[in-house]
Amino acid sequence: THLDVYKRQFENMVDILGGVLLDIPRALYDGEYPTEDYGYQRIFIPPGLQVLDGRTAVIYARTRHASSDFERSQRQQQVLRGLLTQLRERGLFENAALLPQWAALLRENVRTSMPLSDLGFVQGLASIARNLDTKNIHQLSINPNDVALDGEDGSDLYWNCLLYTSLITCIPKHLKTIHNSLFLLSRHE
Repeated sequence: THLDVYKRQFENMVDILGGVLLDIPRALYDGEYPTEDYGYQRIFIPPGLQVLDGRTAVIYARTRHASSDFERSQRQQQVLRGLLTQLRERGLFENAALLPQWAALLRENVRTSMPLSDLGFVQGLASIARNLDTKNIHQLSINPNDVALDGEDGSDLYWNCLLYTSLITCIPKHLKTIHNSLFLLSRHE
């Protein structure tokens, strides 16, 4: 199963919700954020609690020059969690009358192998999203903050084998927890 959401469509979805509420931990500056006409623009997003419109949320999630790819991945997760929180707070997952509209919106804005025309399937996704505790969403990555590098050769990174192995042994436990949570949710449907 795959899910592709394009930049402009993601902007539209955020704007339809009235923006996304995020607490930006530190100022984000990118002096070379690419524009659609192949130029560059300067981006500055101040720290603090704020509502980002769709365009700014995409910039916040995608900028590459302001930090590392690992931090960019964390920002992307932060935006998705913020959207999930807003959808819940507005009760959009509980309102069955909105399901056909949400299914249509998803079909227009994402490319996926999931059967979004099946309202029962969309209702199941809404149920999972409604009941999912964001504290149980774990992001695992192997990065220099978690595992020391033994060396670098150009873009090739050589991770410390002992630390890498100890991190990898933690992954099955997290996957089992996630699997069990989804299994229990599906049994309640």
